[in-house]
Amino acid sequence: MKALDMANYIVWYANSEHTDSDLTNLKLQKILYYVTTTLFKKNILDNSFNEVIGKWKLGPVFPSVYHEFKNFGGRPITSTIPTIKYINNPHDESDFDFEIEEFDGAYFEVCHELECSIARKVVDALIQKDAFELVNMTHKEPAWFNYESLIKEGDRTLEYNTSELKDARNII
Repeated sequence: MKALDMANYIVWYANSEHTDSDLTNLKLQKILYYVTTTLFKKNILDNSFNEVIGKWKLGPVFPSVYHEFKNFGGRPITSTIPTIKYINNPHDESDFDFEIEEFDGAYFEVCHELECSIARKVVDALIQKDAFELVNMTHKEPAWFNYESLIKEGDRTLEYNTSELKDARNII
């Protein structure tokens, strides 16, 4: 599963079930981090998960997700991000086309029932918190706290590893 798929699910779910809360890119990043750590703790994700999670000044960030949603700025995210699906010509591998695929949250839930069940619980637990309350939570995690001086100096090469993700605080 890609981080963008889960981020889209979080946006879809939050906009469907938590219409009274604002899900900004900053808040999405922190919720996505805790969904990911919970999935690792429950051994649903494993070492084949190859998404980069950077240790940035405001906590964990999935750069691939950040860049997709950055056009919202600090405003609430009101829609999911469509993905591009490449289609190869079976008769000519050098010939391909693509189509834009809108995110379908209901279909995603069916295909990823266990992951979505956990994601909903994490979203429900965190969505009412202020984005900077979530930032402070992530800053207390040893995986961020132990690198604070390097992070604050602007080192953007630091990334979370699997053991750090498994050691994060329990949310649900």
